[in-house]
Amino acid sequence: MRIRTFSEFETERLGRIMASCFNGDEIVFLIGDLGVGKTVLTRGIARGLGIKENIRSSSFILISQYKGEDTMLYHVDLYRLSADEVFDLGLEELIGEGVVVIEWADRISDTFPPSVVVRIELDEGNNRIVEITGKTEFLDCIRKEIERDAYFGDRHFMF
Repeated sequence: MRIRTFSEFETERLGRIMASCFNGDEIVFLIGDLGVGKTVLTRGIARGLGIKENIRSSSFILISQYKGEDTMLYHVDLYRLSADEVFDLGLEELIGEGVVVIEWADRISDTFPPSVVVRIELDEGNNRIVEITGKTEFLDCIRKEIERDAYFGDRHFMF
């Protein structure tokens, strides 16, 4: 599934929609260059899980945890770590404990399987192209939520 967002607001809103389709134990791999909106999407996921705290880029804090209405959110940023250092983090201990969102996840792609992979890139107009892969039920849920969403539904973001 590929979706184009035209603003930070829309990228965050997409994160909220994604969260509404979660079961609460997902592992989300976020992949993309610096500044493409990985943390903005994570902020949307947090809002969708009922988290009110400010979500920031966690480049200096490797793992941040937030309590949502029904589940925990673990926000992991691997930007400053080597593959060996990532191994020592013990990320496998977070699996099943809530939603785990991992920025710069391409550094651990072989460590454990993600539920969802999100690749974000910029297009020529500085918009975001968000490619989401995951189980069919999850992608179908996102499609339905976008179609129902008055803001997204009118703008035809999917292509």
